[in-house]
Amino acid sequence: MAYPLLRRVWLSRPSHVRLLAERSREPLPSDLPSELIRWFQNMQRTLDRLAQITEQQNKLRAMVARLVRENGELREEMDNLRNMVIRLTGQRAETAQALHGLTAYVTAVRDEVMRRSGEGTSSE
Repeated sequence: MAYPLLRRVWLSRPSHVRLLAERSREPLPSDLPSELIRWFQNMQRTLDRLAQITEQQNKLRAMVARLVRENGELREEMDNLRNMVIRLTGQRAETAQALHGLTAYVTAVRDEVMRRSGEGTSSE
């Protein structure tokens, strides 16, 4: 029972398949060889362009992969440099503190030497 409905739909609306079927009954054009050659050349150009696009896409994917890898390496290097700056800043603070302590010690020694040398010359 579904087949009569399908037949009515098929006959009531021209579809692409139906149009192609009707065209296949038409005689072949006289310039068919030139049309086939033109079609073949167009397809060859299309396939060549598709191959070029595929090659470009592969190159771009490789470039993106390389850039992503380099980006990761640069991020790692930035982290290493940040850690180095933190470490060097801490060492600089320690060095400054040690220099202040050394300066205070040298000043105290100098003052002591001066005091003692002043006592030695004043007692003579």
